[in-house]
Amino acid sequence: MRDFSHGHCTNLRIWAWALLCVLPLWLAGCGGGGGGSGVAAAPPPTPTPTTLSTTLAASVSSLALSVNDPGLNPALTGNPRIITVTNTGSVTATDVTVSVAPALPSGTTVASNCTNLAAAASCTLTVTPGATPSAAAGVLAPAVPVATIAASNGNTLAVPIQVLGYGSVYQGGYVFAIDDTTPDTGSVGGKVAALSDASTALVWGGLGTATGASSLSDGQTNTPTIVTVLGTGTYAAYACTLPDHGYTDWYLPAICEMDTRGSGCPASTQTMQSSLVDNGNVGALSGNNYWSSSEDLANTTFEAWGEFFSTGGTDVAYTATKGFALDVRCARQLTP
Repeated sequence: MRDFSHGHCTNLRIWAWALLCVLPLWLAGCGGGGGGSGVAAAPPPTPTPTTLSTTLAASVSSLALSVNDPGLNPALTGNPRIITVTNTGSVTATDVTVSVAPALPSGTTVASNCTNLAAAASCTLTVTPGATPSAAAGVLAPAVPVATIAASNGNTLAVPIQVLGYGSVYQGGYVFAIDDTTPDTGSVGGKVAALSDASTALVWGGLGTATGASSLSDGQTNTPTIVTVLGTGTYAAYACTLPDHGYTDWYLPAICEMDTRGSGCPASTQTMQSSLVDNGNVGALSGNNYWSSSEDLANTTFEAWGEFFSTGGTDVAYTATKGFALDVRCARQLTP
């Protein structure tokens, strides 16, 4: 018998060597030896660079200012007011710009110190009003200027800016009183008369009952005092507790909020007569009789103060029996 053992071992070594040489190529073609389809594995994706952005925030959502016209009334001081812009992001806000459109009224200016704004830093816009309001008295849908504040690597802010005068339409009514002593980091205070009558024929109510509505100047206090005593019903003060133009804080104005003639109120008081009727009959009040919320202190059980508005200088405040049916025009305090 022939001995093939030496040749057989030699042949096994050759085959093993060949297999070792081919195996890596075969594994690569099969996707790493996992028994795949034979398609080469895709290279890992290239990471997308992250662009950091920042976020601007304004101290107010809108800003209302008084005209600067103390000659018309000492209350119209036209104080400058401030919008603070803060970078609430984690990177510097670059190229911060401020623009206003439509244009602010004549004489009103905006000064800005906003440029590049580091994280957590703030800058300011100082708005200084002139003597001209944003819109003429009585305009029901004024075009309100909007300050646009933007950073090249951040968001854009839009802050409406409105310069108010007597008869300006704002927060649901016609402005007849302005309080420019509120903090300059927010809007002015003041009062507005509703855009239309709540009723054209309502009694004062409570004939024979003294309600305690004794203030000649504060209808906001008088109104809930009356309603607490008289309850719900069809009468003047209650009509002013109903919602109107999105606001629920209306009240029946006191007599000194309506007129100074005949009621002993200070002549410098900002009233519906002086600010609206004498200013072109804004709100169409002239020629009509209206209830106030003030009881007649000389006869609190049966009489209250009424007002006849007039453009001809014949306006007058007077007392009348609570059972008479007069018109009702409500008022509210502005929200600064």
